[in-house]
Amino acid sequence: MSKKDDVKAKIKIPKYFEKIIVPQLGSYYDEYPVNFDSSPFCCCPLHDEETPSMRYYEETNTFYCFGCRKGGDIIKLHREFILRQTGDMPSLDATVDFLYDYFIKGDEDRQIGSGPSRLKIGDDTSSNIELARFSYYTETLNYQLSVDKFIPREKSERLQLTMDRLDTLVEKGFLNATLAEQYLKEQVETLIKETV
Repeated sequence: MSKKDDVKAKIKIPKYFEKIIVPQLGSYYDEYPVNFDSSPFCCCPLHDEETPSMRYYEETNTFYCFGCRKGGDIIKLHREFILRQTGDMPSLDATVDFLYDYFIKGDEDRQIGSGPSRLKIGDDTSSNIELARFSYYTETLNYQLSVDKFIPREKSERLQLTMDRLDTLVEKGFLNATLAEQYLKEQVETLIKETV
C-alpha cells in the first residue's frame, strides 16, 4: 500500500477537523459545533457561511459542501483548507507527507505545508514585543496597500485576507507573531516579484 493510500484509508475527516480545523477556526464553530457523531453536517471551513452546508460521508470518508461545491477525500480537504488559510495550495506530495507524518507517525510538531505556505499548529504564544512588532508591520502594510495604486486590486485583497487570518491565528495563540511576520514578508516579496 502506498503512502497516499495509507493516508486515505487511515485518516478520518472527523479527526482532521478535531486536530487541525477546529483549533484554527475555533470561534467559527461556536454556534454550530462540529460533532460528526450526532450530525454529518458542519459549517464549511473552505468558505464563510452562517449555517452548516458541508456534509461528511462516513462510508467513503469524503466530504461535499453544498455551498461552495467543493468535495473530495482527506487529501483534497487538507489542500483546500491550507489554500484558504494561506493563499497557497500545497503540492500533492507535501500534503501526503504532512498528513502521514502528523496523523500516522504522530509527529504533531510538524508544520503544515512547506516553503512559503508553512504554518505551525499548536500553542505558539508570542511575547509582547513580538506582538507589537507584528501589529506595527501589519498596520504599515495595510496603509501601503491602501495608497499604492500599482498593486492589482485582487492581489492586494488576497494579501489583506492573509493578514486577517494570520492576525486571528496569532491572537488565539496558534501561531507565533514572529513566524507570522516572516510569512507575511515572504508573501509581500512574492507579490512584488509578480507585480514588477
